[in-house]
This record gives sequence, C-alpha cells and structure tokens, in this order.
Amino acid sequence: SQFKSKSKSKSNGGGDDDQNSDGGFDDVAGREKDKTNNNGFWPNASPPLSRPSSSSAPPSMPPPPLPLPPPPPPLPPSPVPPCGIQIRSRRPLPFLGLRVAFCGDGANDCGALKSAHIGLSLCEAEASIAAPMTSRVASISAMITVIAEGRCTLMATYQIFQFIIAYALVQAFETNLMYTFALDMGNYQYLTQDLFFTTILASLMGSTHPREGRLSAARPLKRVMSAPLLLSTLGQLVVVGVFQVLALIVLKYQPNYTPTQGNHSLQQIVSPENSVTYLMALAQFVTLALVFNKGRPHRSPIWTNRGLTTALVLQVGFVIYFTFAANGFTRDIQQLVDYEEFKGVLGLRARSQLMAMMVANGIVAFGVEAALATAIARWQTRRSEAKRRRALKAVAGALVGGGEKK
Repeated sequence: SQFKSKSKSKSNGGGDDDQNSDGGFDDVAGREKDKTNNNGFWPNASPPLSRPSSSSAPPSMPPPPLPLPPPPPPLPPSPVPPCGIQIRSRRPLPFLGLRVAFCGDGANDCGALKSAHIGLSLCEAEASIAAPMTSRVASISAMITVIAEGRCTLMATYQIFQFIIAYALVQAFETNLMYTFALDMGNYQYLTQDLFFTTILASLMGSTHPREGRLSAARPLKRVMSAPLLLSTLGQLVVVGVFQVLALIVLKYQPNYTPTQGNHSLQQIVSPENSVTYLMALAQFVTLALVFNKGRPHRSPIWTNRGLTTALVLQVGFVIYFTFAANGFTRDIQQLVDYEEFKGVLGLRARSQLMAMMVANGIVAFGVEAALATAIARWQTRRSEAKRRRALKAVAGALVGGGEKK
C-alpha cells in the first residue's frame, strides 16, 4: 500500500518524495508542489531566513528615518452646526444693519436658536431651554409679538431716562433760582416733588403696552446717548428754563410786589418767589411726563395706560388746588403764600396768570417736541438712505471686482 511504501522509505533513510517507488504517493506530492511557488513555499508565506556565513560581509546599517511631514493646517469652522441646520445668515451684510430671527421647536435646531440674534422656541418641552425665549403659541406669528414687545420696552426705557434726566435738571434749575434770592425750597416741597410726582410717574411709564396691528417700518434708536434723545431732552429743558424765568418776570410786574430779602444762611422762608417757582415746577413735571410718553410708532397711546392716566389726572388736580387754594394745608405744609400775604401780591389775578403760563408751557413743549421729532425723522431718513446706497455700491463693487479676477 501507499502508507507502507512511505514508512518503508523513511526507514531506509530516504527523505525525498521523488525516490518513492509507489506512484500513488508521487501523484499526491506532485499536486502539493503545484500549489507552491518555485521556491517550494506557499504563495503567502515568506521564505525561511538563512544564517549568514562567517565569510559574508556584515549587514549594512538601516537608513535614517525620514522626517515627519508638517501637521496640516487647521480646518476652517464649518458653517454646519452639530444639529444639522446650516446657519449662514448669522452675520448677513452687517453694514446693512440686518438681524437674524429664528423660530424652532428646540429639538434638532438648538444651534440655530442659539446662533440667531432672536431665538424663539415654539415648544414648552425641556429641549426649549436652548432658546432665550419660549412661546406658548406654536406659530411663527409669535415672533411679531416678540419684536413688538422688544421695541415697546426699548422706547419705554428711553422715555423714562429722558424724564428722570429732565426732572433732575428742572429741580436743580429751580433751586438755583431760589439761591439768587437767598432762599431755599422747603422740605415738604422736595418730598412732594420727589415722591408724589416724579416717583409715581416714572414707575408707571413702563406699563404702556405695545402698539397693536402691523409693525412699523421705523426702527427704535440703538443707544440711549444718541442725538435724537439728547436733542429732545435739551429742547424741553430750554422750554422749562424760559417759562420759569417768565413766571418770575410776571411776578415782578405785579402791583404791590416787593422782592423778598433773604439771608445768607438760605433759611426756608415763605415768599412769593418760592411759591411761583415751586408751582411752575410741579406743572412742568406733569408736562414732561405727557410729552415724553409718545405712543406712536411702537407704543399704544398714553390713555391706554390706566395707572399713568389716573396719576396724571390726580396730579393736575393737585397743581390746580395748590395754585388757587389758600388754607392751612397749603400755608403750613406746602409753605405757599396766602392771598392776603405780602400785600396781596399773589391775588386771584396773579394766580390766574400763573395758571395760563402753565398751560402755555405745555403747548410750547408739545410744539417743540413735534418740530424736533419731524426734523430728526427727516435727518434719519436721509442718513439711512445714504448709508444704504453706500452699502449697495460696496456690494456691487465687490461683485464686479470678483468677476474681473475670475
């Protein structure tokens, strides 16, 4: 048999398959050799290592390693955030003054909600915390409400700022007028102006709601310290100063008027000058609150603010009462002059003239504010148009230059 022939050949010391006398084993060995390469090894196998002879040359040193290539430059930030929403309008044409608003459910658009100038989530789920604001109405119309509320809040801030600045300067001007007569204001007079007039008005000014209907094309001012606000405030301060001086001039030409001789210690003395200046200042506080609380184009009319309207009506009533009433309250608490004091210098005729000046102050204040608003609106329109033309010209130049380069 084949296996007996193989064992017999091995016992005889034969190790080559070609010396076997049995032809069957030779066929198997031949087929195994066909599967190998010329060297007698499998195709994927490496040849055996041979020991170097003593007479062979020593192996050469390996070549030095090649220097590592420089690291690749950092990739530019991808416009696609991890959430999968592409945000290319984050900074669109900043010289045109454009802003980006984005509505979403807060699930797979968190990056867009965070990246936009105004991010509004239309879902009340936990994922909506990615947006600065959340709407209970699942509609993009909520963005109109957000813009209207933002504009109304911004205008309310500006108006309160104007009123507080004007109040402080009016009171300072009033006190300086008293100092020219070596007089001063009474403690209860300061308390009435600060607490019952200014504080109440400033606290209620921000309760006016946004204007209903379509949004206005006009934008609110960007900064508090802007030319329109400063010009409006300065214009009202000029009107205030002129009418306070006119009130003292009218008092000077009243019959039986004698200037009050104060002392250098600025003692609180009841005098016609103090009464006229104090009453005029109270009326001017009410006038400033009415002038600065403009409704259009971003706020509702002032009469829609019931709290502010009620406070203004009560304060107008107090001004009329303080002007024409002469009793113990006005004399002892408010330190105002009676009808018979100082030879009747502040009689009914003088008080009526003072009330007429208060009304004239309000009319002139509204006229000055309207004129300044018209002039400022025209100036802003021309400026915005010129800025837009320059921006469009720059864009056109950039496009033409890019085409020529290509």
